Amino acid sequence: MTVDWKATLNDLRGRVPPGGGGVVPGSLRWLEARMRERGANPSSVRNIVYRDVGTARDKAQLRAVLEELARELGAPLPDGPVGAAPAPDDLELDRKSTRL
Repeated sequence: MTVDWKATLNDLRGRVPPGGGGVVPGSLRWLEARMRERGANPSSVRNIVYRDVGTARDKAQLRAVLEELARELGAPLPDGPVGAAPAPDDLELDRKSTRL
C-alpha cells in the first residue's frame, strides 16, 4: 500500500494558518529545505509527492517531515500509510485501455 502524498500534503496545507510572508510551512520549497536539513535529497520531494517515485530513505524522511508538521499543527498523522493512493480508473494492457 502506498501513501497518497498529495492528499496528505493538501490536508496539512489546509491547516496552516495564514502567514506573514516568507516560505510557508508545507510548501514544496519548505519541504525541500527540511529534507536538505535531514540529509535527504531535496530534489526528490516533487517526484515523491506527484509520482510516488523516490528511494525508501527519502520517502521515510518526507514522512517524518510531514509528521513533524502535523504535530506542530495539532493534527498528528495516523500510524502506517496515511492513505491508499487512488487506484487508476484505467489499466493499460498491451496498449489497450481497459476500464476497471
